[in-house]
Amino acid sequence: MAVAGVSSEKDFDFCSQCCSIQILDLKDTKRKIQDHIMKFSLISLFLYLVSSVALAQDAAFGLKWGMSKELVEKTGVALTRTGGEGNLEIFRTTSVPIPVSIGESYTLTFHQSWGLQKIIMRSKKIQNDPTGREGKEQYNNL
Repeated sequence: MAVAGVSSEKDFDFCSQCCSIQILDLKDTKRKIQDHIMKFSLISLFLYLVSSVALAQDAAFGLKWGMSKELVEKTGVALTRTGGEGNLEIFRTTSVPIPVSIGESYTLTFHQSWGLQKIIMRSKKIQNDPTGREGKEQYNNL
């Protein structure tokens, strides 16, 4: 049997052995790929579960990360829209479920799909405190 590039039967046998080794390597590679896919799937599932738990974590002022705007309003918080862009909406309020004594207003940022993402508290204005000592004391007493 004449095979292009093969000069003798021995070369052909060697070529057959080489090809069968490559086939075995492909089977081994397929198994490794399947192992990697399984590991990736397990890691993805773990990260999804961890992020779901993180969204249910308590935030400041009696709120929870991931709460919808409607759910925050059901707690008695009156929200006034002050801006937003894309999937984000920004609201301002003067009340939260658990206020702090120095809190004057609060800014809440909501993502359309992921709910409450950011909270900013603005304190009452501190006057005649050029060194910032009074502000630092108020912060430390929170």
